[in-house]
Amino acid sequence: MPYSDQASVARSGSLRSQSDDEFFDATEWLSGYGSDDENEPFNTLDLKTVYEKVDTLLQSTAEADRRAAYDIMSQIAHKHSDNVEFLWRFARTCHLYATCFAKVDEEKRKKFVFEGRDNAFKALKINDHNADVYKWCAATSGVSTDFLLLKEKIEQGYAFK
Repeated sequence: MPYSDQASVARSGSLRSQSDDEFFDATEWLSGYGSDDENEPFNTLDLKTVYEKVDTLLQSTAEADRRAAYDIMSQIAHKHSDNVEFLWRFARTCHLYATCFAKVDEEKRKKFVFEGRDNAFKALKINDHNADVYKWCAATSGVSTDFLLLKEKIEQGYAFK
């Protein structure tokens, strides 16, 4: 049994094929999440549950699990666009999902790298006293240099000086 199948069995208790994991519909998992009413106060318990689920998915290196984590975060991003904790976690999710496309699809990798970087720097603008924010700003900035010209790489180097 390949390692990825063993990991699926360990996580879910049943054998799932790779094709079962190819697409993850976060809608079903998120159906009980929060409220559709944008004026309802933010429910931190729901977000904590989301973080736990995403953290579990990101422990895997399987593309399907990282895609599932990305799907969950992207589907609720509009509700938490000013939440620092959400933004740095979304940056991390984008960064880790982007690694699935290294040497396979550089355009997709670039899309997720820059999405992660944008979220990290958005969090930094909101709160510049959070170590996790700085960590993911640095990580996403470093990877983004793979797609920059030499001049832009040098300018990027001054961002953290």
